[in-house]
Amino acid sequence: MGGVHYIVDKLNAPPFSRGVTLISFSEKTSEELLQLLSDVFAKISPKHQRHTGQETPEQTADRLANFLKIVKFQPNVDPVTFRQQLAAADHDVVYGVLKWVLSQGQVLEKRAFVGYYLTLPDMPEELSYHPEVMELKESIKALQSEFIDTHKALDAAQQEVKELPQLRSRIKQMEEEKERLQEKVEKAAAQAAGLPDASNYREICVALRQEHDREVAISQQLQAQQQQLERAEASFQQSAGRLRQMQQHLAGQGGANVDAARVLEILQDDVARLRAQVTNRWPRELEARQRRLAAVQDTLNNGINTEGDLQRLFAQEQALKQQIGSIQDHLAAAERARAADRAFLQVRQAQQMSTLVARKKSELSAKLERLQEKRDTLAATLDSSKAAAGGSITGGISDEDWRAKYEQIKSQLPNYKAMKKELSELEAEAFTLSRTVEILQQQENEMKRAVHKQEQKAGVQGYADVQGQLEKISEEKEQVDEAKGAVLQEVSATVEQITASIEQKKVQLAPAIQELRALRTQFQVRTSLCCIAAVYVHACCLIE
Repeated sequence: MGGVHYIVDKLNAPPFSRGVTLISFSEKTSEELLQLLSDVFAKISPKHQRHTGQETPEQTADRLANFLKIVKFQPNVDPVTFRQQLAAADHDVVYGVLKWVLSQGQVLEKRAFVGYYLTLPDMPEELSYHPEVMELKESIKALQSEFIDTHKALDAAQQEVKELPQLRSRIKQMEEEKERLQEKVEKAAAQAAGLPDASNYREICVALRQEHDREVAISQQLQAQQQQLERAEASFQQSAGRLRQMQQHLAGQGGANVDAARVLEILQDDVARLRAQVTNRWPRELEARQRRLAAVQDTLNNGINTEGDLQRLFAQEQALKQQIGSIQDHLAAAERARAADRAFLQVRQAQQMSTLVARKKSELSAKLERLQEKRDTLAATLDSSKAAAGGSITGGISDEDWRAKYEQIKSQLPNYKAMKKELSELEAEAFTLSRTVEILQQQENEMKRAVHKQEQKAGVQGYADVQGQLEKISEEKEQVDEAKGAVLQEVSATVEQITASIEQKKVQLAPAIQELRALRTQFQVRTSLCCIAAVYVHACCLIE
């Protein structure tokens, strides 16, 4: 929250004077954050004075990322991921960029002006080695070199013009000091003229002064050599520590079986650490020391050369501190006088901020869980792919495979951007709806408290609860009735379905039943004939 406080304070201060609060700043949508970032950049470079609604979020992110590259901003992630997060107006990325830009002040104005003309225009890679393009690049580099020389000359001329009054005052002071010293020298020469061996005294004084200057030079050389010795000892200690680490590692690996990959990994880590110091830490320290040196030179150029000047400045500082203390006491008294009126407002703001922080914390926790699940899924997929591939893969992926993969990802990129934009809009809408639900719940609670108070006054305490329970029971009865009606409809549909199935079976079995009846009639006729024939045969047998 400290970074957000700092950003809000800087945005409310000149030259921005946005008049934002912590709550309004935290509730800004993605589009509003990109517009705010563009407006801040417009104060540094007027080329960014435009409305983000006239361009897509990807175009806005490309424009802002190119500007940050010109002013030498170093993101914590790779450029592609940074552009995607910037296009989605990720709060961590936007807040980090705003804090870095607002803390630089006027340093970025000069850097943006110079970097704009010293940056080569982007062009397709297939055209980079075209003869005309290469010739155009050479001409651009020549013009850039001429621009650098001209800009340095302009800065020097402006600095000279800016320091001209100070130089005149210093020259005047030095001339006055020279006159005073000449008077002192003349007085000393007049006093020493009557002494015997005045010339020898003069030579002794000159030799003493030379020896004193030589002693000062030798002491400075001694300090420089001591510093070199300390740096050499520190480097020796660091090298000895690295040697001990390597020896311990080799001893742990069995001495003879040296793990060259591990040794190379350690050396690469050292190189990465040193590169990070060279690219990040030391430039910042150098810039801070240069600003300190410029402030000291400015102070010295303002005529602060003697102890009396310092005492005068200390007196002014003490007077200013007393004035600041009296003003702070007055403000504290006024603040205490207004504290009673502002207590409710502060509590209200604290409640809103706590609710907002809790919601953001839950959102970030859910996002972290999703990312961890995605990471575990990708790791499992990678392991399964490696297990399925086995040892059949002897070489790396070919250029054709990489190119095909690149084309596949490139073809899916517009769909991804559209879905990402839709997701951002849905998240913004969900945030607005959740905020509306919270406000409505607060209003509902306030209305409930007011109703309870009215019930207590009227002597019917609990009427609203009973009414609510009756309404709830009636709603449950309606739900049960609806369920009964649904069951009856389902039973009726089932009976109708069974009846229809029986009628269908009757229709299907009608021909078979008629055929069976005909066969029964034939069977009865044939059975009677068989009986008659049997009687006839039996009678014949008896006659014989």
